[in-house]
Amino acid sequence: MLGLLAYGIIALVVAVVFVGGASLLTKVGALGDRSNGPRVLIAWAFCFIAPYIWVEANTKMLAADLEPVVDEAVAEEEVEPDVVSTKVQYAIGGKARLIVIARTQEEEWGSYRNIYGITAMFNGENWQLVSVTPINTEEGDSAGFTFPPYW
Repeated sequence: MLGLLAYGIIALVVAVVFVGGASLLTKVGALGDRSNGPRVLIAWAFCFIAPYIWVEANTKMLAADLEPVVDEAVAEEEVEPDVVSTKVQYAIGGKARLIVIARTQEEEWGSYRNIYGITAMFNGENWQLVSVTPINTEEGDSAGFTFPPYW
């Protein structure tokens, strides 16, 4: 949750820079008495939501092709078998990065969501698993982060 808060603050800073830059490039007479508050709010919403739209579009287009990579990671026991969701962060130049959220059940504490980052390469015919990075797991492994944040 702290990552989501930091992500929101960073999106706000980027929005302020965009709106401030646009104000600097606008003629003084054209600015008038208009407040920048609504513009900052709209720019913040765009900066906050745009990366999620990118990931969801990639997931819609490529998730079916990359499903065997996730199955291979589960078969090699690098990812928990109860996969809740898979998101495709990017697939550029024959390299893809996936976010896999898997549920694990503990008898004493209940269920947890483990987050893994999977890197895959396209070899001309199909996608192959390259590496699995535990991002946030119950075992305490935290070797990275996701952009945008997922939990």
